Amino acid sequence: MALAMEERPLLGVAFLLLLALPPWFGLVGCLRRGKPAAGAAVVVLWSLALNLALALLESWFPGFCRVLIPGAAAYSQELMQWVRTGVGCEGEWSCFVPQHLWHLAVFAAATVATGGLGGLAVAGVLFGWMGAYTGELARWTGNSWAYLLGWHPWAVLRVVAYVLIGVGLSEVMVHKSASRLWLRRRWWVAGLLFWFADLLMKGVLAQRWRTYLIAWLLP
Repeated sequence: MALAMEERPLLGVAFLLLLALPPWFGLVGCLRRGKPAAGAAVVVLWSLALNLALALLESWFPGFCRVLIPGAAAYSQELMQWVRTGVGCEGEWSCFVPQHLWHLAVFAAATVATGGLGGLAVAGVLFGWMGAYTGELARWTGNSWAYLLGWHPWAVLRVVAYVLIGVGLSEVMVHKSASRLWLRRRWWVAGLLFWFADLLMKGVLAQRWRTYLIAWLLP
């Protein structure tokens, strides 16, 4: 059953905040108890469940992510064009590096300012984009492997990066102390390393991943 394709920004904002609240409460509780690893585990489990749910919902109800998640329609169209033709931002360094820098800056600022809640909402947007893409890819190919192969390995590295950075930066507001930024430096430094690895892997492997793996899905 296809849904109306018109984006609904206010509904989308409410939806994203609703999605972000459960893991945020878990993360804050863990950080206040001095257990950042447990907080990271909460966010990882949330990420896995949310990504699977969004991809399935987009596949079953075409337009689900596009209606609720700002930018999901444009992202899905861009990735599907890349899948079909090999042309697109996914394989162009000059295109995706500035894009990823902007996403990281917005995520980091939102995380520090809100003690993690804003960062989780930003992550929800990015997950919604991937849900729109993987759901459409699965529907178009008729192959359930699309849910897995649509999650390119560099995107997985990016999720790990954001979890680590998010945990490290959330402590500033949670404990209302800038010194926590230095105390948890291993977290956000490790996150930045994963983020750089994401860029490198994407630049080197994107076209190969499309040619040798995603192409196997195509009808």
